[in-house]
Amino acid sequence: MYKDCDESNVDLDKLKGFIEENFGFSEIILRNKYLDFHQGNHPIVNIAKQLAALRVKEVNKPHVEYSPFYGEIEFEKRYLTGKMNKIKGILYDGLKLLLLYWEILRSNERSPDIIHIVITNRLFGTFAREDGRYHIRSILCSGISLISTAGIVEGPAKPRLFYKLKHQSVALGTNLPIEVFKEQFKGQFIDYNDPNLTEVLKGFVSQALIFNLTGDPFCSEKRCRLFNAHWQAELIDAQVRYGKFCKMHQQFLEKLKLSKNT
Repeated sequence: MYKDCDESNVDLDKLKGFIEENFGFSEIILRNKYLDFHQGNHPIVNIAKQLAALRVKEVNKPHVEYSPFYGEIEFEKRYLTGKMNKIKGILYDGLKLLLLYWEILRSNERSPDIIHIVITNRLFGTFAREDGRYHIRSILCSGISLISTAGIVEGPAKPRLFYKLKHQSVALGTNLPIEVFKEQFKGQFIDYNDPNLTEVLKGFVSQALIFNLTGDPFCSEKRCRLFNAHWQAELIDAQVRYGKFCKMHQQFLEKLKLSKNT
């Protein structure tokens, strides 16, 4: 499990303890940035160029490879080398980002017995042909699973009134800072550096693990940690207010732990 983000409220040790308690996995390795372990022979400038090329320029069109500008490459390079730690406001094509992580992965760790979970602050999305636009995602599951802290904040929708007041502010020409609206709805959504972030991540880490164990990371029960929340209220209910697995998944995990002890 990699902490590939700058969020101060992401506690890998607590996530490790949660996995040990609920899944029975005994060999959990905590790492910092993904590239610290998997850069290998890939020059930083090449990775920076590839990352810059994955930026979504038009949310209403599928991503098309393009030659990034010098400034975009330098931005990625500075982030990768630790010269800056903020990367907000940039949307990447999630599936292509996941493929890039696979490409960089060390050959000796390309094993079905190893699950890689990368907690990143990069914002990514996937293009839905049904409505012809990108949708922000909080998680993409595979042998390498990407969990986006920015996606947790920006993906599930905030209360409808939040957007209504924000739009009214624009229409009236007041253009109040977004912090004004956030303060009014404080506690009704997960924000950046949120004190509940690690608690919320327990659910997303569980989804990544369940995907690798069963192929299906989600649950239809709204009070289960595996519920695929589309609203912030649903997310907070599932991960913070209740913070448990449904009966079916709890039984599955109990059987999983027993199988590891026999």
